[in-house]
Amino acid sequence: MIRSLSSTTVILIFLFACRSVDATKVAIRCAVWYGNEMKTYGIGGYPVCFNNVDMGYGSQEMLFFKTRVLFPEFYIDWEEGQMDPNPETNPLVQLIRREEVKGYHFYGVKISRETIAGKPPGPIEKDQRILFPSDVHALRQVLKRAWDRKILKRFDYKLIQMVYEPDEFVDDPKAQRIVKMMDGVCLEVHHYNIYWPITGSPSGRTEPKDVVRGAKWTLRQRNTQGKRLEYVFYYGPFKGKDCKDSDGNAFREWLIQYWDAGLPKRHPHMIYDLNAFKHACGSTIPGGPETNDDSILGYCRWLVEQVK
Repeated sequence: MIRSLSSTTVILIFLFACRSVDATKVAIRCAVWYGNEMKTYGIGGYPVCFNNVDMGYGSQEMLFFKTRVLFPEFYIDWEEGQMDPNPETNPLVQLIRREEVKGYHFYGVKISRETIAGKPPGPIEKDQRILFPSDVHALRQVLKRAWDRKILKRFDYKLIQMVYEPDEFVDDPKAQRIVKMMDGVCLEVHHYNIYWPITGSPSGRTEPKDVVRGAKWTLRQRNTQGKRLEYVFYYGPFKGKDCKDSDGNAFREWLIQYWDAGLPKRHPHMIYDLNAFKHACGSTIPGGPETNDDSILGYCRWLVEQVK
């Protein structure tokens, strides 16, 4: 006998479905710097973050959050056309394999030609982080070969292009073509160096109107495989209360300014990725507890409450 659903049940199912469709993902990188402190709260003693963080940077994060999904960075260190095509020795394949054999799931990588770390530059003069088309082809091929040989669990890992400039790729047709070969764009937004302050910084890389322009363009696009591009807002490290040019509210104030300017808050292809690297005066920001609004876990809790 089939029972009819009550109106309350139907409403709850509808609301859950709507939330699932529109769900923004939240990722975090914090365990390598805050792991010992987080242990003092007990695993799961920060329930909002524990249950709602979708991805972690590496397997260290998996010790502290419910998710088993990884989303690290990967820097290309070979010249154009010189990638190792052997799936047994290719560095990206080996990075993924090391974690998959431990039982973790790999979402993909935030990938770049990281020139500030001494890596060879890409083909776009104004944003040398962007890969060569041959890089993308070669990476897709080696991942497929690794899957065919049962070295990896999948082959369709996300390749998310890290960029220096918030919207240079929107105006450069060559950059557009490369980005559309991939699975999305990742913009780093720091509270330090050439990124501070949010408006009028030396680099101009944090200007809300430019960040929003790049994000909205990305989220409107489909890649060459017909899939929607994703946008990763890679946020941090942060300034805390002890920073002389911050009142301790920069974490929230910056996000609110971006949202007010039009950065999507809730979107099925949007990822907010928190980078809690301990940098300069931001090193004094405590890890928790989650109820402390001015801690890393407090930042995480607030973000989850805003975007989920």
